[in-house]
Amino acid sequence: MADKLGEICDYLKIKGVECRSVNDKKQIFTTHLLGAHKVEIRAEIPDDFPCSLPSFHLVDRLKYGSLAHVAWSEDEYADICYGTKDTFSTDYHKPSLVFWVSLNKATAILDQSLNDKNYNRTELINEFAGVWRFHSKLKKGRVVCLAEPAEHVVELNIKSTISEGNTSILGEYVFAINPQSNLGNSNNYFASSCNAKGRITKGKGVLVPVTPLLEPPSPTQSIAEWWGDQILALSEKTQRNLSDLSRRKKCREFYIICSAPVDSTVIWFAIKCLNSKRSNVPTECTKISGWDLHAVNLDVISKDVLVPRGGGYTGLNDNKVCLVGCGSIGGYVADMFASSGIGQLTLIDDDTYRVENLYRHYLPPNALFGSKNGMLKISLESKYPFLRVAVEPKKLQQIADAKFYEQFDVIVIAIASPSHERKFNEFLRDNSVDVPVVYTWVEPYGVGGHAVAVMPGVKGCLACSFIDNESDEPSLHPNISFLQPGQKILESIGGCGTEFIAFSSTDAIQTAVIATKLSIRIINGEIQKSTIVSWKGNSIFAEKKNLSFTHRYKYLKDNISEQPLGRDACAVCNG
Repeated sequence: MADKLGEICDYLKIKGVECRSVNDKKQIFTTHLLGAHKVEIRAEIPDDFPCSLPSFHLVDRLKYGSLAHVAWSEDEYADICYGTKDTFSTDYHKPSLVFWVSLNKATAILDQSLNDKNYNRTELINEFAGVWRFHSKLKKGRVVCLAEPAEHVVELNIKSTISEGNTSILGEYVFAINPQSNLGNSNNYFASSCNAKGRITKGKGVLVPVTPLLEPPSPTQSIAEWWGDQILALSEKTQRNLSDLSRRKKCREFYIICSAPVDSTVIWFAIKCLNSKRSNVPTECTKISGWDLHAVNLDVISKDVLVPRGGGYTGLNDNKVCLVGCGSIGGYVADMFASSGIGQLTLIDDDTYRVENLYRHYLPPNALFGSKNGMLKISLESKYPFLRVAVEPKKLQQIADAKFYEQFDVIVIAIASPSHERKFNEFLRDNSVDVPVVYTWVEPYGVGGHAVAVMPGVKGCLACSFIDNESDEPSLHPNISFLQPGQKILESIGGCGTEFIAFSSTDAIQTAVIATKLSIRIINGEIQKSTIVSWKGNSIFAEKKNLSFTHRYKYLKDNISEQPLGRDACAVCNG
């Protein structure tokens, strides 16, 4: 390592950079003139450098005040954030060049933060939550807040940690709950943790809408001083509400949870307030004295926070989806709908989750021998706090009620039963049910899968996919299939009654992906015409079974194919 550090320093000196190395600590110190500031930067060289990049620290950090993208620690060294270093590609044959390029990135960030006041202020507010974490010194009492952003001051219920420290139910966390907002379904993990045995109501709290949001506290500023400044920056109405709260409420422990809209996002942070005696809560500047205010780490259980972070859309929360069939494909479809942000899901299935389902189903083994849709409801609502699941333990053909189906934005059929699906297709047409339907199924041996979207009021329906491609006559076999009809595709383990179609969990997931994406595009208004989406898989296993393929499979160029649905010879829709 000493030789490597020496080579880097020689290279830096050629570039005109003043530097020195501390070999036993694997450090290089460099000096830079950035505007009117002469700064020293310490570089920490990792053992696997240059595959991993060095970290850079601003020496004498505290004398520079608030700086965007520059952290701090108790030893006054501060990490300069110059990007997601683990994702950078480096030329490990040229360690000196790697160091030089990395150093330039770090100094450019530092230069802009030191010398561009508007940039520095904007970035500090954008990364407010990150700066707030540097102020958080309390090791215990992290807060979980179940609330949506507030438009006015709202009093919160505070639930204590659990003294036994049961970490499986977040026992070491304090819970802050807004009783006026939607806290999600009753099965969700956070609601269960909040109401766990041993947790008691303790202290008081408030949810404060913060507009405008000040820059986060500087490294040397106290939270109490900063909070006083922030109160004075709030609207007169908010200040009056906080002042009224301070006059009415007294306690020894108080939590302030703040939500601050900034551009297209909401910034959340929390303050824990402690007092040795019962005192008026510190929501008025004159009442802050005597309180110890601490920045605390905060996790927010909110649709606006969780759903976008998972890649979903909060705009789907009011949409209703009906899923018929909770088997291998349906289980994954249900999870994908939930993670996309769908707010209400109805599951129709009368089947039981059995041991033979384990290797290609979404459900875990502790759901065995329960109803598939019932176990899915518990599993999904536990994982997704704002999802509400209804179950119907019936078969598709047992619900012949047009009004029942009219409540949904889309219906997904994943039962792999062509006869019942075709009958349902005609039922919807005959009863003028104005709801889009997506039929989906997987083919054996990983050769592919399909999703057929049937849009109401237009030509193209499920029956169109059962028109023979050559004769234009009705067929018992889908014309979009990849395997020729009339072949033996069922596997058996033990004879009659144990037959099954061979496909893997990955095949089910891939089919669920195209069906779910197609459904969400329908909900978002991106699909107006009846449409077929197919994915084409590998043929190797089917070939080993000496199966024959259709013309469509052989000549389909893309692995994912999308095409319109409709055949003039269709007697159902005259597609």
